[in-house]
Amino acid sequence: MGVPDRVVNWFHPRRWCASLCPRFADPARETGGRRSLDGESRELGADHPPMARLCFALLVSIAAVAQATVLPAARLIDVLPSLVLVLVLLWAALRGVAEGVVWVFAVGILLDTLAVDPLGTNGLALLPAILLAGPARRRFFHSGMVLPLVLTIVATLAHALLLSLLRTIGHPEVALAPGAVLRIGVLQALLNALLVPPAYLVAGRMNRWMGETA
Repeated sequence: MGVPDRVVNWFHPRRWCASLCPRFADPARETGGRRSLDGESRELGADHPPMARLCFALLVSIAAVAQATVLPAARLIDVLPSLVLVLVLLWAALRGVAEGVVWVFAVGILLDTLAVDPLGTNGLALLPAILLAGPARRRFFHSGMVLPLVLTIVATLAHALLLSLLRTIGHPEVALAPGAVLRIGVLQALLNALLVPPAYLVAGRMNRWMGETA
């Protein structure tokens, strides 16, 4: 009675060498070849795009609920950060404008529902963040944290002004006060800037699961 092939393969010396030294598992490395980091990233992310996007969807949904209901109820501080804006800004910088717009549309509907805003209000207010992150995608993180922080501050101010303007449409009794909006927007922008480093660690990890696009 012969020994099954899978048992022979299990005890094959090359299998154990490969587990101790990864170069034995890759013939290209034995011959001096070296795969590019982009190629390895795509190979690593090939099996994970659905799971990575599902995790990001869960993260953005939790952030939206916390931003619209939990944090205001807690009353820890008067000015609250925009968790959703930071996440979609980083995701657009990592994955591109097209995917960023899809997430803005989806999470905007959720925020409209939670905040009882007219449909499309929050999605439109978040669009400047996507439009700012898209053109700067290639050099977004190559300049350290300076460019991400600056764009986060600018996107936050644009979001605050546009959201306030959209909320006054159809409500003539509500007057837009740009000065007050800007003062609150500056404080919110500083809070959002503090969230960029930890948020990038999470979003960057999910992006690596999916594999970086060219």
